[in-house]
Amino acid sequence: ELISAKSRIQALEAENQSLRQQHHQTTSTTLDAPTGSLESRYASLPPTTNTQQSNNPWNDNYRVQHMKNRNRTKVSAATLQKRKEAAARAFTTPSETHGFCFKYFPTRGRKPVSDQRKNLRQLGIDNSRLLDIHYPDTNVVGFLIHNDYATELLDLMKQHNLEPNTKFDPHNPQYLRDKKYLDMSHDEQIIQADLIQYNRILRAIDYVRQPVKFAVARFF
Repeated sequence: ELISAKSRIQALEAENQSLRQQHHQTTSTTLDAPTGSLESRYASLPPTTNTQQSNNPWNDNYRVQHMKNRNRTKVSAATLQKRKEAAARAFTTPSETHGFCFKYFPTRGRKPVSDQRKNLRQLGIDNSRLLDIHYPDTNVVGFLIHNDYATELLDLMKQHNLEPNTKFDPHNPQYLRDKKYLDMSHDEQIIQADLIQYNRILRAIDYVRQPVKFAVARFF
């Protein structure tokens, strides 16, 4: 039995040695396989590049210059001429009619000032000469202008059969629409109408560009 046991032990050791050799060979093959697989995988990939940077239009000087030229607004010859005339007026002495006035015209409603300026531009009105646009009463629009532009404005409007509202007087208390003024005396109503018009002028001056706003403030 001892001899049989020893023989059995030797056989088991031989079998164990054989299994270890097989396991070693299998492990070596498994470890080597990914290396070749990874090498072949990365070898097929193109060189890495920054796609976002290459597609960024701001890195293309030609495209950047093209966009700048496209977005640059073209100034018409008429606009350039008006700018020159405005600059030249700064070196002239005040005319005998120097001063400012309001011209009133009928209107269907209180449109935004930007819309009114678009309409006036279509009529050939120089918006730069309209210092302020406001609505002092129902269906009445007022333009603050220089006295020297009054004749030209009236002529341009007349070409489109548009006549000024000469009946409207902002100092007349009959245009006080708020009911709180009903119980006041006539003299008090006149004072209130004057104050309201004075406040309109102050608001208008806020929108007049410099240095014209200072001249408007001194005049009124």
